[in-house]
Amino acid sequence: MSYSSGWSLRSGRLGRIGQFRSVAVCLVLLAGCATEPSTHPTRVSPASSAARAPVDIYQLAQTEDEIVFLQILQSKNPEWAAHEGNLRFALAYHRHRKLRTQALAIQFRHQYPSATEEEIRILTRDAVSREANERQDATTRAILSAPPAPSGASPVHCFSDKVFGTIYTDCY
Repeated sequence: MSYSSGWSLRSGRLGRIGQFRSVAVCLVLLAGCATEPSTHPTRVSPASSAARAPVDIYQLAQTEDEIVFLQILQSKNPEWAAHEGNLRFALAYHRHRKLRTQALAIQFRHQYPSATEEEIRILTRDAVSREANERQDATTRAILSAPPAPSGASPVHCFSDKVFGTIYTDCY
């Protein structure tokens, strides 16, 4: 009976201690997977989602402005009322937009010290909408543009011939 400690080059098999180690590692990994909570969201069937209670927006929101935003969002999208993840995502987007608006307002106050609050509000709203349009345009350009050709690739050459009334196109 041999008790080799690992991989045997001669036989090409694991020794008993190597087998024991691999079984121990598998058991440790299985135990870790069994005790760790799942990070994947569970799929909810439409029948059970209708039975779920709406999310308490007062626990999610921190300011009155956020409560009003979530109430409007729930009234326009009633299917979101029971999905806390969707509401959290929308709230995060709202907070990001509000912070960006405040940053632009501060920038415009420094840039135009004699401007009134209404003028600052107009400048800020225009800048935010311009940024959103630029993001949308960049996304559209990225989707519609063809990928660049590799630097070493030669261009494609095509020619057409009309033979007995039929047009044949060949590209190389």
